[in-house]
Amino acid sequence: MKRFLVFLFLSVLIVCSWGCERAEEPAAEPAETQETAVEEKPSAEMTELMVKTATVKAVDYDTRVVVLEDPEGNVVAFEAGEEVRNLAQVEVGDQVVARFLRSVAVAVRPADEEVPAGAELTRVAVAAPGEKPGILMADTKEMAALVKAIDRENRLVTFEGPEGGLAVFKVADQVNLDAVEVGENLVVVYTEALGISVEEPAAEEL
Repeated sequence: MKRFLVFLFLSVLIVCSWGCERAEEPAAEPAETQETAVEEKPSAEMTELMVKTATVKAVDYDTRVVVLEDPEGNVVAFEAGEEVRNLAQVEVGDQVVARFLRSVAVAVRPADEEVPAGAELTRVAVAAPGEKPGILMADTKEMAALVKAIDRENRLVTFEGPEGGLAVFKVADQVNLDAVEVGENLVVVYTEALGISVEEPAAEEL
């Protein structure tokens, strides 16, 4: 139930943001020959990337202790476990780069369209032998929430999660709520990825 509420909270924020951005676009002139307008289902995607770096100040290959210093001068020492391959390739002056990626994609799907029952996929990749240490971890969650009720006057939508729990959210004015119907599904795909790599320092410019 908690995961369901978190997913819905994220998806409503994204859809509201999408609606606000779309509202700034000029409305297209209707075609004279068009008799029935087709409502576009709300959908959106947001991706955020954060990058942090640190410099290797010391390496003890026997005890596997590595000392790092960040750009602000903070120093930390940690023991690299056996899962950290190729520690012998790490040298003083190397850069440790951590990249964190977060992506949320949401879309309203018609009632007759097949939607995911809910799944989670975790992937892990490590550096090949002989290369500098590196690891990539990615976790993707996918779920669908059923639209159970719509209060168009107050712009409230009630969703039912995969486990049967209900949650009510207020939708921003910019979102085309007329394009959403009871019985449709809100599909959410949430991905988090963390990559940590050891890189040689950039060559200094002359």
